[in-house]
Amino acid sequence: MSKPVVAIVGRPNVGKSTLFNALAGEKISIVKDTPGVTRDRIYADVTWLDKTFTMIDTGGIEPDSRDVILSQMREQAEIAIETADVILFVTDVRQGLVDADGKVADMLRRSKKPIVLVVNKVDSFEKFMPDVYEFYNLGLGDPQPISAASQLGLGDMLDEVVKHFGENALKEEEDERPRIAIIGKPNVGKSSIINKLLGEDRVIVSNIAGTTRDAIDTTIKRNGTEYVFIDTAGLRRKNKIKEEIERYSIIRTVSAVERCNVAVLVIDATEGITDQDTKIAGIAHERGKGMIIAVNKWDAIEKNDKTMKKFTEDVREKLSYMPYAELLFISAETGQRLPKLFETIDMVIENHSLRVATGVLNEIMAEAVALNQPPSDKGKRLRLYYITQVSVKPPTFVIFVNDKELMHFSYTRYIENKIREAFGFKGTPLKFIIREERKIIMILARVICLVAGYAFGLLQTSYIYGRMKGIDIREHGSGNAGTTNALRVLGKKAGLIVFIGDLFKAIIISAIVHVVIGHLYPNEVYLYLAYAGLGTVLGHNFPCYLHFKGGKGIATTAGIIVGFLDPVIIVSCLIAFIVIVAITRYVSLGSITIVTMFCIEYAIFAFHGKYSFDLANAASYHAMVESVIVVAVICGMAIVRHHANIVRLLHHEENKLGAKKAVS
Repeated sequence: MSKPVVAIVGRPNVGKSTLFNALAGEKISIVKDTPGVTRDRIYADVTWLDKTFTMIDTGGIEPDSRDVILSQMREQAEIAIETADVILFVTDVRQGLVDADGKVADMLRRSKKPIVLVVNKVDSFEKFMPDVYEFYNLGLGDPQPISAASQLGLGDMLDEVVKHFGENALKEEEDERPRIAIIGKPNVGKSSIINKLLGEDRVIVSNIAGTTRDAIDTTIKRNGTEYVFIDTAGLRRKNKIKEEIERYSIIRTVSAVERCNVAVLVIDATEGITDQDTKIAGIAHERGKGMIIAVNKWDAIEKNDKTMKKFTEDVREKLSYMPYAELLFISAETGQRLPKLFETIDMVIENHSLRVATGVLNEIMAEAVALNQPPSDKGKRLRLYYITQVSVKPPTFVIFVNDKELMHFSYTRYIENKIREAFGFKGTPLKFIIREERKIIMILARVICLVAGYAFGLLQTSYIYGRMKGIDIREHGSGNAGTTNALRVLGKKAGLIVFIGDLFKAIIISAIVHVVIGHLYPNEVYLYLAYAGLGTVLGHNFPCYLHFKGGKGIATTAGIIVGFLDPVIIVSCLIAFIVIVAITRYVSLGSITIVTMFCIEYAIFAFHGKYSFDLANAASYHAMVESVIVVAVICGMAIVRHHANIVRLLHHEENKLGAKKAVS
């Protein structure tokens, strides 16, 4: 799926860099800054709420009275206009509305793209808001007052930005055709490669302009398969300084790479690999795209028997962080090895989506560990418990270890090499996530929830209320300390009080788990809810201070159902109980029905990913299965506690609600 592109535009000293850094940093806690080999701050991946986009710093627009500077303004505005889905136009409240702002606004307005007008340096809304209203004169809608330095108003500004994200990304996601981005410096032959492919195959389906990006989407059909080639065209002007050329190329590359499955980096053989080539390659590498390096103009250099080997060594040395990339020597001019390009693309796409069974992966890892023992530090040795693949595009693996600090990147690379030896994965990066298998901590958390639940379950509302009336409820009626027995023996008021008490002790412990455990282990919170619920039912049914003679746990189980916060389950169980009791007047039948429904519905919803479990993660998936088992135990206990009622129901001897003899 393609990320929308948001470009920051504005004059110098209006706070563009401050805003960029605020959004690209971690202070908003929503952003992952672009790391790695590019090592520049031209772009960053930003996430706001559930929306992720690529933010681009287009550089300052230099306002000046001289015409040459106005030309530079147009060039900078052009970068934003051609590349972005949404434009952030930053102004300065302290400088006020100046003539240059109006000229830039005119350029941006003609683009027909969404523009969010930002008025920066509003450190005090009370003081500066009257000055903000002046910017309505730009005719760009409501200005968004912010202070990038103080991080005021950024949330409202981002809310406005994400409103403008269209449906293009969703349409591309539905398009299953392979997308290949042709990337590289200007004038290395990117467009020539596309044109040659079109000329040879002569089966072009369509040429359409890229949705909102400075790229041309060309559809080519070969051997029954349609390929969409994204050509990042070269610069239109050659009078830009080197810095601007690099900036412009990188910006265009980011937007193209976001949309592709495979990136083809084109290198000019006559120039060799350059620093800019490594930056552009790093963009595809960091985004986990399949990678092919195409050395173009190979026909234009003098060669001997060592030329290709030397060039290969040079490329591999400078792109040492991506040894997986496939390398081709081609000529767009003569068509040399261009048919090989399609074969390589097909192979890389297949490897990019390859999934390996968990059992096979663990066999490979076990063999690798046997051949090369994991490292140790201060007497503590790294232990690798198991490995599983959690996603594709790129293939992503999670390795569970005893201490991830001991998992040096070199040993991770060793495991990666063993996997590549077994399955190839040519042309695609592999991503590894190292997680600690905190068995002791996780077991302790389960025990704590179980014990805490049991403590809450010891609050025997029926027994306490009976003692207040001078009786032991367990010596009357059915002999248990439950809601129905309290209702039959002590009346409707007592029954209601006992029900509320037994219900809310489960709800309260569930709320505590949601707040405490949900913060620590958000993906497994329902597992710990299940353990807390199990403890509460055990405490209710088997209170230690009452010689383990308590109730049957139906009201408490109902509290657990409410505590899971699933309105579908809550409403369906409530309706089922009311209908069954109203028709049959068998409380026991209604009770058995709702616990059975709860068990079945929770299992179905859990296996379909409704709850917080990360089903792509093996550990979280196992936690989900465990939670289903615990819920089944809770519900099974309630049914077992009603075994006598079930026998009477089968023999039509069960007392109905209102009968003098208490049986449940």
